[in-house]
Amino acid sequence: MKDRNIEIDTLRGIACLFLVAYHVVGDTPNSGLRIENGLYRDINDLLIYIRMPLFTFLSGVVYAYRPFKSNIRHFILGKCRRLLLPLLVVGTTFAIIQANISSANSSINNWYLIHIIPVAHFWFIEAIFIIFMIIIPLELGKTFENK
Repeated sequence: MKDRNIEIDTLRGIACLFLVAYHVVGDTPNSGLRIENGLYRDINDLLIYIRMPLFTFLSGVVYAYRPFKSNIRHFILGKCRRLLLPLLVVGTTFAIIQANISSANSSINNWYLIHIIPVAHFWFIEAIFIIFMIIIPLELGKTFENK
């Protein structure tokens, strides 16, 4: 996107803040800040219906700016650079740090599967990548074109 859309960038920032807040507060009173009751817990629980749908919606909007046309190699390499590379670097770092901190909320049992079965919240990045790979044959078949 050469011309940035301030509204979309703002929504992306808000979605990121919602996601960070979710992980800080924790999905249950036994994780994150370990908050059982109160305003933070209530807001965190309320936003469960907004966070990931907003990320999914924004992924579609951003994709619509530059949809797959014909160069499969370029498309896949771009998605690998934007999704898989961060997943591998940040996901692996996250898993290593979490495994070495005794007070972490969980641990990794099967290290050989950490990039097959996603670690923690990194499932979303892997899911979006898979969706983009499914998009290729759909776009080649002109499934999304108006007739």
